[in-house]
Amino acid sequence: MANEGMRLSEAGWTALRIREHAIMAYYNDQANNCTYGVGTLAHYGPCTLHPRDANGRRLAPVRSNGLVNRRRLETAPFRRQQGGQ
Repeated sequence: MANEGMRLSEAGWTALRIREHAIMAYYNDQANNCTYGVGTLAHYGPCTLHPRDANGRRLAPVRSNGLVNRRRLETAPFRRQQGGQ
């Protein structure tokens, strides 16, 4: 992917959160794709309660440490800090 090596500055993240009104849950964006936070694409197509394959069968849950760590980093600005606030 062309933008894989690019990063957004802290000022950029702050401006994005203010302008986009971050939603810290999965939601369907204007294009009806499942989205999270400040517009991070979770997957193409609408959000579903249970992921399904092309034949409509329910998929088994899969835990990905990479995705978990990415979500932890994305939500860090919105979580309360221990001992603060």
